[in-house]
Amino acid sequence: MDMLSRHGPSWRSTCPSEIGFEIMFFALLLASTAVPEATTRRFGDWFVACDNGRACVAGSLRSDDDDATAVFTLHQAAAATATPEVAIQLPQGTAMPVQFVADGRPLILHPRRAEDRLIFSSDDAKRLVAIMHKGDRLTLADRTGKPLATASLVGAAAVLLAIDDAQHRVGTVAALIRRGPWPTTKIPLAPPLPRIAAIRASRREGPALSHARIASLRAEAGCDRVDADAQTYPLDRQQRLLLIACDGGAYNFDSLAVTVDRAGRATDAPLDQQDADDNDDGKLVNVAYNGGILSTFVKGRGFGDCGHSRSYVWDGRRFVTIEVTRQDECGGNPDWPVLYRAVPIWRHD
Repeated sequence: MDMLSRHGPSWRSTCPSEIGFEIMFFALLLASTAVPEATTRRFGDWFVACDNGRACVAGSLRSDDDDATAVFTLHQAAAATATPEVAIQLPQGTAMPVQFVADGRPLILHPRRAEDRLIFSSDDAKRLVAIMHKGDRLTLADRTGKPLATASLVGAAAVLLAIDDAQHRVGTVAALIRRGPWPTTKIPLAPPLPRIAAIRASRREGPALSHARIASLRAEAGCDRVDADAQTYPLDRQQRLLLIACDGGAYNFDSLAVTVDRAGRATDAPLDQQDADDNDDGKLVNVAYNGGILSTFVKGRGFGDCGHSRSYVWDGRRFVTIEVTRQDECGGNPDWPVLYRAVPIWRHD
């Protein structure tokens, strides 16, 4: 998952002193509290969600028995001057469309293609948004006019209005659908994202567990995968993270997530939050640890068009959430809306 926060700034170079940095870091540690997450709403064939920074994402859905339906994705940043970003996911193997027709009205669009995804320029995105609330269907056709795919517009108007409302654009010149005379200065700044104290280990040595102890943990958890390797990662000077493969399915794989201190004591990795439908048994699904980020995701089905994910950083005591995505609708759209974001403030240990 592409997150700018994965390459967050090292604040050590900007602090006036080591003591000043430690004070700031400790203050962030005390302030690391759970923040309510947004929810996804459904309007017709479309969904919409806006996160805690008022960045919004919307998209269309399709039914499983309609193989010729493409799906929209629309991203709208919270900044007053931000313009919508629009893409269309084509059915797999669809030829490149060159004609676009909205309920009989032709549109001049020039998207670029990345695999089965059409990505539209800022000007094209504005043209698409302008017709979204006026029709029911966008048809994508070849040079002869033969339809290649369709995308539903039913519910798009309600979604655009929901974004305008969430971002306080209604009545301004920057509204997506309900424009008015007010200037963009009437749109408030986006709320600041939470800042989370985060430690990135700078060394590899540290406490570990014996093969016998790992086997014992697997047995205690009732794991099926008894011969798979365990992956070890340093968290700080005192603790390491062990990810121990446990159970496997067709597309979701459980692992034990364990922290080990210098005395060799192993405990379930402490997490500030988990998704409500996850098991609270020390197991994480499709887990990975890279660059100081612990990530986990659960697919609702093999196609990957629904599910949820969560990413964490280690603050010295526990893993704290910095991003949450969730898509409950299994409707052919591979983009899971971001519901919560935070910015990690890194300290190297």
